[in-house]
Amino acid sequence: ATPKPRQPDGRSPPHWTLTPHHRTLTFIFVSFGLNAPRNAVVVGTFAVCSYAVGAAVFLILEMEEPFDGLIQAAKHPMEIALARMGR
Repeated sequence: ATPKPRQPDGRSPPHWTLTPHHRTLTFIFVSFGLNAPRNAVVVGTFAVCSYAVGAAVFLILEMEEPFDGLIQAAKHPMEIALARMGR
């Protein structure tokens, strides 16, 4: 189960920010698919490219909250830096 992307105030991003990106990517893949020959190389390439685009979108959404989610930044270096700054 993939965690829902969150905004800094704890809410999920509104659909109007994500839907145009999804529609554009879908349109690009469909237009390439209609013009490409039907063979295993093309299908494999589409699968790899769609996985890469999906992974990139996931990483962008995951970077919105660096201390939560599947990929987490360590809190300790930030605490050390803030202590040295006197905060």
